[in-house]
Amino acid sequence: TGSTGNFTVTMPKSYLNTNYVVAVSMADNNPAELSYTITNTNVFEVYWANGGGGSHNISWIAFGP
Repeated sequence: TGSTGNFTVTMPKSYLNTNYVVAVSMADNNPAELSYTITNTNVFEVYWANGGGGSHNISWIAFGP
């Protein structure tokens, strides 16, 4: 929640390496700027900034080797 924030995603299966790609989107009346950081073969963090307050609906998909 809030105009800025982050959360960690731990996927149930690992990729072969950290060269995978993540796509994130926010469905919101006041969408924020989104980014992500890959921290492990099955873990990444999503960040948002400059969005509206309150709760947000964020979707993600990961794909790669």
